[in-house]
Amino acid sequence: LGFFRPALEAAEKLQDRFRMMLAQEGMGTVLLEQEQLPEALEHFEKQLELSTALRDIEHIGYAALQCGTTLLSLGRYTEAQARFDQAEAAAAKFEDLKLAIGQERAEIALSEGKYAEAIATCNRLLSHTKQDEPDTLAGLNRVLGLALIRSGRNQEGRQHCERSLAIAASVPDVSVLLVSTLAVAEA
Repeated sequence: LGFFRPALEAAEKLQDRFRMMLAQEGMGTVLLEQEQLPEALEHFEKQLELSTALRDIEHIGYAALQCGTTLLSLGRYTEAQARFDQAEAAAAKFEDLKLAIGQERAEIALSEGKYAEAIATCNRLLSHTKQDEPDTLAGLNRVLGLALIRSGRNQEGRQHCERSLAIAASVPDVSVLLVSTLAVAEA
């Protein structure tokens, strides 16, 4: 935040909307990692507003995804789905964005108790995920494992949770390791 606040102020003085958008994204990301969700959402909404004004389709998609992800964490599922729909509309040319949206939709299905939907989504996405995307592989295996367990398929679910943890050990993001560890504990 100590970096992004001055960067935002400088961009505002220069009326540089692109750099303002990037600073808002950075601040939102930091606040999201600190679990300051309402504050993160404010910055992601500003990022979305700026990217829309710039007509930057890729940044519109990612900003809408970040808004949706934050709304999901806040338990605001209907609003999250609307933001994911907005992100999907921008994702036609961006495979990584499509994958990230799909992963978030699987998270929603899991949290809403729609286990068959979460399982189907994860299986579909896993068949298209490259091995050089360990954070995505860990996340999809975690959601798949939890959905299987909650569907009564305990052994298969535990295997996916353990696979998630094994993959997460190679990811530099500690939060990926934490949620994978919690999934194994639940399993």
